[in-house]
Amino acid sequence: MKYENHMLQNEPLPFIFHFDVVEAECGDFGNWHENPEFLCFVNGSGSLLYNRNSYEVAAGDLVIINPDCFHAVSATDRVEYFCLIVDADFFRENGIPIDAISYRHCIRSADVAADFKKIAALYSEKPPYYCAKIRAAVLKLMIALTERYAAEQTKQEEFPESIEKALLFIRENYAQDITIDDIVKHVGFSRAYFSREFKRNTDVSMITYLNYIRCSQAKALLCNKNVTVSEAAALCGFKNLSYFSKIYQRLMGALPSDDGRRFHDRMKRLENNIDVGTYMPKERFTLKKGGQGCPCGALQDK
Repeated sequence: MKYENHMLQNEPLPFIFHFDVVEAECGDFGNWHENPEFLCFVNGSGSLLYNRNSYEVAAGDLVIINPDCFHAVSATDRVEYFCLIVDADFFRENGIPIDAISYRHCIRSADVAADFKKIAALYSEKPPYYCAKIRAAVLKLMIALTERYAAEQTKQEEFPESIEKALLFIRENYAQDITIDDIVKHVGFSRAYFSREFKRNTDVSMITYLNYIRCSQAKALLCNKNVTVSEAAALCGFKNLSYFSKIYQRLMGALPSDDGRRFHDRMKRLENNIDVGTYMPKERFTLKKGGQGCPCGALQDK
C-alpha cells in the first residue's frame, strides 16, 4: 500500500480538501496515512476497501478513515465524492483526543453533505476571512462527527511489534545517516533474521522502504518548497546526488529535477491568482499489512 506524507504543518490551513471522481469499473490507488480522512459521496456508487473489509458506498454516505488504515475506492458506476484530510494536530490542538478514539467507518447522513458543500464554497469563493471561516467550519464538523460517531479506540490489526518499531524508527530518522545495521540494532534482532521478517510482513526490503520514505519526503519538498535538488537530497538523508536521482526516478516515477519544476509552476500560477492548493505527491510504493497484499498494483519490491 502507499504511505502518504501530507506535510501540512507549514500550510495556511491544516487540511487537504478536494473533489474526486472515480470512473465506472475503475479504482484509485490505495493508501494509508497518519491523518484522519473524511469521504462524502455525492453521486454514483462503488465500494470501499478498508483494511481487510469491503463496504458498498453510494450518494449520501460518509466514510471516515481512521489514522493509519489502508483504504481504496472503486466505482461500480461513476462515483463522485468530497475528500477532506485533517491534520491530526488540528484535533489535538482543539481538545479532540484523536489518538484515543476510533470512528465508525460508513455512515448515512444527509446533513454531512451540506456541511461539505459549505466548506467547498468557502474554498471556491474565498470570502473575507475565508481561512478563519474554513477552520471554524471544519472544527464544527469534526466536533459533531466525533460526538456522534467516535468511540474509545479498540486495538486494530497491526504489524508485529518489531516491524512497527522498525517502521517508526525509519520514519523518524530518515533524514539522518542511518543504515540497515542501525535499524536492526534498534529492534534487537540479527540482520539476517529481521531482514527476512521485514520482507515477509511488508513485501519490501528495509532499504527499499528507507529509500521510499526519503524520496517521498524529498518529493514533497521539491513540489512545495523553494529548494534545489541537492538541498532536498541532503535534507532527506542522501549523501550522493547521482544515487539519489537514480533511486528517486525508480520509486517516484520522475526525475527530481522534473518535480522541482512543479514548485516554480505553482508559484507562477499563484502570481496569476490561480488557486493550486497543496501539492500531494502521488507515491507508488506499497506495503503489505496484516498479511494482506496491496490490491492496487502499485510498485512493490522485487
